[in-house]
Amino acid sequence: MALRAPLTIRSFDPLNLIMLADQRLLHDRYLRFGNEMLEGELLGRPCTTRSSGNLWISDIEEVRVTGLEAVRLYDGGRRLEAEGLTVSASTGQWYAERGLWRYRE
Repeated sequence: MALRAPLTIRSFDPLNLIMLADQRLLHDRYLRFGNEMLEGELLGRPCTTRSSGNLWISDIEEVRVTGLEAVRLYDGGRRLEAEGLTVSASTGQWYAERGLWRYRE
């Protein structure tokens, strides 16, 4: 995702968080993230985040979720939903490319 404004972690479950290598965190239960254009929430679905600096205060460069099935798009492609995942954008749209879901402004 190439966004004009970086993503930030809005909320997470600190008791279900594992530090990985390469500036990555594994959020095993809950994560809410966003910026002024995009809001996302994962509940009961693990994901990893990657940042460029300090894991706890830097902006998120990537949110990675695997094993998505039955992905649904709403609002002209601006809202993506799957079991345990909702991501909504005020502009742009989600699209599938070679088995990955990507966001384009």
